[in-house]
Amino acid sequence: MNNKQIIARKYAKAFLNIYLDKITLNDFNSIKNLAAFFSTHKTSLYFLSIPSINATTKQGAINELLKKFNLYQLFEPLIRTLITAKRTFLIYDILREIIVLYKQRKNIIMFNIISSHRLENSDLKIIEKFLAIKTNKKIMSKSTINKELVAGIRLQSNTLLWEYSIYKQCETLRRQFNI
Repeated sequence: MNNKQIIARKYAKAFLNIYLDKITLNDFNSIKNLAAFFSTHKTSLYFLSIPSINATTKQGAINELLKKFNLYQLFEPLIRTLITAKRTFLIYDILREIIVLYKQRKNIIMFNIISSHRLENSDLKIIEKFLAIKTNKKIMSKSTINKELVAGIRLQSNTLLWEYSIYKQCETLRRQFNI
């Protein structure tokens, strides 16, 4: 970790020490969406690091963003603190750390459920229950379709992978016969 990440983690820990129980699932998804916004709009982070832009302008811009993501009430005290400390440029790193620490503290693991066809909500719930039992964690999932699986399913997190598909079986056979 570099100094910037260490400082961001300290802010994230302090934020979660106060607000962990106030963050709803919708808030958590909004935090992820805001982090994704900053990830794709890096120039906004650059402008937050320019010292000649006054604090009022920076706070106004960030507050408008927070309102669009329905996070103003939750994050306004943090933003005031960052502006006072002249560290608004850390907001993206802090958001990323909040996401990681929130999942750790709430015992959550994210899975991408990849299937060869569209799954019904009832099927997704069964899969999430299976994963919760196997991992002993709360499961948050995102469902995607990958026709290359031919038939079957792949359950993938940052650290775990479980797959049962025609594609995997064909790959296994191809490796056995060096094709």
